[in-house]
Amino acid sequence: MDAVASRGDGMGGIMHGTGRLRRHIALFIVALFAAVCLSATPAPADVLGGRTAASIAKKKKKRKKKRRKRRRRRRRKKAKKVEQAPPAAEAVAPAPPPPPTKTPAASAPAAAAPGAAAGAPVVAPHAVVPTTPAPVPASTRPPIGAMPTHEAPRVYGPEEPLWGGFFLSLNVGYSNSGGQAGPLIPQPRGGSLNGTLSLGGVAWKDWPQQPCTGLFESHCYSGAVTTDVGAGLAAAFQVGYNVAGYVSFWGDISWHGSFGSKSDTAGAGTAAIMIGLHPLRFWRPDAPFDLRLYGGFGFFEILYYYETHLDVANEPKGKSWLGTSIPFGLSFEYRIPDSVFAMGVDLRFVSGAYDEWVYNYDNDQKSALSPPITTFRFEPRVVMGWHF
Repeated sequence: MDAVASRGDGMGGIMHGTGRLRRHIALFIVALFAAVCLSATPAPADVLGGRTAASIAKKKKKRKKKRRKRRRRRRRKKAKKVEQAPPAAEAVAPAPPPPPTKTPAASAPAAAAPGAAAGAPVVAPHAVVPTTPAPVPASTRPPIGAMPTHEAPRVYGPEEPLWGGFFLSLNVGYSNSGGQAGPLIPQPRGGSLNGTLSLGGVAWKDWPQQPCTGLFESHCYSGAVTTDVGAGLAAAFQVGYNVAGYVSFWGDISWHGSFGSKSDTAGAGTAAIMIGLHPLRFWRPDAPFDLRLYGGFGFFEILYYYETHLDVANEPKGKSWLGTSIPFGLSFEYRIPDSVFAMGVDLRFVSGAYDEWVYNYDNDQKSALSPPITTFRFEPRVVMGWHF
């Protein structure tokens, strides 16, 4: 009996453990089912197609930004095309389309299709006309030195050279004197000079051979009669016309001299007519730089100076030389793009010839010189020009 009882207790324990296992398995199945059900539960109301309202708004904002970028790019491309378009005056007219060619189907009525009703209108097919696309003009770039206006670029070439037309210039620089001290000239005549000028009892014709006299050699023939004066600032003003860029003609007013005390004041003024040749024009008409070889004739030149060496009673101290000159040289200019303004240098040489020495201008007392007294000077200048 004891054995039977113990066996019953063991079976009861086994059954009790089995029931506990079943409960655990049942709870696991219920939890698993609940998880599956929850995963199959419909999404909340703010979920559309797996995307939330925030993500949809963000994507819309991105699409708007992309559209704005595309519109800006299209506007930039259109503006660039307008800038690169050829000027209206130079645009190439599109070629007219070729005349339409008649095909057999268009020239003769089409045969009635089989099965078509009798008396039905016969419609001919449209003739295919081959067309040639109009030639697209290549984008033209204005040549060097062209000056575009607001309407259309102004192109310079054989018909209208860059350097042709009216011009004026102001030149500033330096000049040396280029003369000589004490040239031999005859006794001045005229007015009240009936006798012979003398200095300390020395006759005019003997003065050049006498040594300088006075305190610090203040009385010298070479100081009283000289062309070696006037070194200093040099300036010129020119107005003229350039013929098709090849040859130019202009009037020239120039001056050079020195400033300081009254005894140091000296200078020369010249009025001249000039002609110049532009060799670079034979190479190209629109080059922004220009070389000019020129020469001319100074029909009037006066050289003035103040002297203190004669020391004659009631003698005016201002003396002057009158004559002509031959200026010549070369100049180089560069024209600022899209402007009428040009800058450059002018290298001028002047050969002067004076045939009168004026002792007293008011009394018309002067020396007539034959042959004339010659000088030679160099006048480099900076050029500021305007070409129209």
